[in-house]
Amino acid sequence: MCKERFKGSHFPKSIVMQSIYWYSRYALSYRDIQELMQERGVDVNLLLIKFTIFI
Repeated sequence: MCKERFKGSHFPKSIVMQSIYWYSRYALSYRDIQELMQERGVDVNLLLIKFTIFI
């Protein structure tokens, strides 16, 4: 992915990529991804996850 894709992102590239990987690889729901991120200390909401994955 190009760097412009992550420009202005609220989270580091590694967190965004991890969310996308979980969503596509394991077919997790947005809520599942939110819970996994919160367990790792990253406070995200569902809207942000949807926006990040589908942009």
